[in-house]
Amino acid sequence: MYSKEDFKRMFAALDESDLIQRGLGPLTQEAREALTELLAERGLAGHALDLKVAEVRRSLFERSGVTNHCDYCGKSVILQPVRRGAQKFCSQRCSEDSMLAARAATLAPDLVYQHAIAMKFGECPCCQRGGRTIEVRDAYHVVSLIWIYRYSETDQLCCRECGSKANRWAAAVCALTGWWSVFGLFSTPYVIMKNLLAVYRRRDGIEPSPKLLYRAQLDLARKLPALPDAASLGTSAR
Repeated sequence: MYSKEDFKRMFAALDESDLIQRGLGPLTQEAREALTELLAERGLAGHALDLKVAEVRRSLFERSGVTNHCDYCGKSVILQPVRRGAQKFCSQRCSEDSMLAARAATLAPDLVYQHAIAMKFGECPCCQRGGRTIEVRDAYHVVSLIWIYRYSETDQLCCRECGSKANRWAAAVCALTGWWSVFGLFSTPYVIMKNLLAVYRRRDGIEPSPKLLYRAQLDLARKLPALPDAASLGTSAR
């Protein structure tokens, strides 16, 4: 088990951006304390640290990989990619979401949390009914035909009733289209079961899920006019 001083020696050669990137991932308490102290020694604490973290988060969304994968969602780009500068994306939606994500990275967490709570207890975007708990809900799909096999997951922001309807529909489609290959014979029962479990075991807590918080970030970024305004608004909301 490494101590905080051990981690400080290991991280000492990293620059500020690398230290912050390390801090964005899972770390032990000792490692996180070492990062915080190293950044403070370099003059990054409080509001200055918040601004630097926002800058690093934004840069992560603006960088481009060297493989044929989408720079936003990570899926393989089989056909002609959508390009924006040096970046490549599998669709126009990923290109637009990437820009929103870069802007959203500067928003203060408490501002995002408040907006997520408002979304969670607002109207359902699918059925427009109120008085229901809204969440990001997953549905699972499998299609197979001889040598063709495709598994995918979709999500939508909706109430429990609309989410259950999407899961039942996905299970029905899987039951019709999932069996027609060797892979499908083994995976289709599992995918159908995942959809049915989502229907009957779904329990919504009071707190917004990580997916809902991310949707709230993108929604706020879409409504705010410019990146500096978004950052200043997030700071003033604290």
